[in-house]
Amino acid sequence: MATIKNVRQIIAPEHGGQVEVVYDEGDCKYFFPPESGYSEVQSWIDAGNSVVGYSTSPFVTTPEFIIQSRSS
Repeated sequence: MATIKNVRQIIAPEHGGQVEVVYDEGDCKYFFPPESGYSEVQSWIDAGNSVVGYSTSPFVTTPEFIIQSRSS
Protein backbone atom coordinates (compact mmCIF):
# COMPACT_ATOMS: atom_id res chain seq x y z
CA MET A 1 0.00 0.00 0.00
CA ALA A 2 1.30 3.42 -0.96
CA THR A 3 2.06 5.92 1.79
CA ILE A 4 1.18 9.61 1.60
CA LYS A 5 4.32 11.75 1.36
CA ASN A 6 2.71 15.19 1.02
CA VAL A 7 -0.58 16.95 0.36
CA ARG A 8 -1.16 20.42 -1.04
CA GLN A 9 -4.21 22.46 -1.78
CA ILE A 10 -4.35 23.20 -5.52
CA ILE A 11 -7.71 24.95 -5.71
CA ALA A 12 -8.53 27.82 -3.38
CA PRO A 13 -10.94 27.02 -0.52
CA GLU A 14 -13.63 29.34 -1.88
CA HIS A 15 -13.63 27.25 -5.07
CA GLY A 16 -13.82 23.83 -3.40
CA GLY A 17 -10.38 23.37 -1.89
CA GLN A 18 -9.20 20.45 -4.03
CA VAL A 19 -6.02 18.78 -2.76
CA GLU A 20 -3.24 16.95 -4.58
CA VAL A 21 -1.94 13.89 -2.73
CA VAL A 22 1.60 12.62 -3.43
CA TYR A 23 2.37 9.03 -2.49
CA ASP A 24 5.77 7.39 -2.05
CA GLU A 25 5.07 5.48 -5.28
CA GLY A 26 2.60 5.59 -8.14
CA ASP A 27 0.35 8.39 -9.30
CA CYS A 28 -1.00 11.38 -7.38
CA LYS A 29 -4.65 11.50 -6.41
CA TYR A 30 -6.95 14.51 -6.30
CA PHE A 31 -9.79 15.01 -3.82
CA PHE A 32 -12.36 17.65 -2.99
CA PRO A 33 -12.95 17.39 0.77
CA PRO A 34 -14.91 15.47 2.01
CA GLU A 35 -15.12 13.23 -1.09
CA SER A 36 -14.74 9.50 -0.90
CA GLY A 37 -11.07 8.83 -0.31
CA TYR A 38 -10.47 12.05 1.59
CA SER A 39 -10.64 10.09 4.87
CA GLU A 40 -7.14 8.80 4.03
CA VAL A 41 -5.92 12.40 3.89
CA GLN A 42 -7.74 13.25 7.12
CA SER A 43 -6.01 10.33 8.88
CA TRP A 44 -2.67 11.62 7.60
CA ILE A 45 -3.50 15.08 9.00
CA ASP A 46 -4.64 13.56 12.32
CA ALA A 47 -1.21 11.89 12.57
CA GLY A 48 0.40 15.35 12.82
CA ASN A 49 1.02 16.21 9.19
CA SER A 50 -0.12 19.42 7.54
CA VAL A 51 -1.42 20.31 4.11
CA VAL A 52 0.61 22.77 2.05
CA GLY A 53 -1.64 25.79 1.64
CA TYR A 54 -2.94 27.10 -1.67
CA SER A 55 -0.44 29.45 -3.29
CA THR A 56 0.16 30.88 -6.74
CA SER A 57 3.47 32.44 -5.79
CA PRO A 58 5.84 30.77 -6.04
CA PHE A 59 4.05 28.29 -8.26
CA VAL A 60 5.41 24.75 -8.09
CA THR A 61 4.36 22.39 -10.89
CA THR A 62 3.03 18.93 -10.06
CA PRO A 63 6.21 17.15 -11.28
CA GLU A 64 8.36 19.46 -9.14
CA PHE A 65 6.07 18.95 -6.13
CA ILE A 66 6.27 15.17 -6.54
CA ILE A 67 10.09 15.25 -6.68
CA GLN A 68 10.33 17.55 -3.65
CA SER A 69 7.85 15.46 -1.67
CA ARG A 70 9.43 12.11 -2.41
CA SER A 71 12.96 13.31 -1.71
CA SER A 72 12.16 14.52 1.80
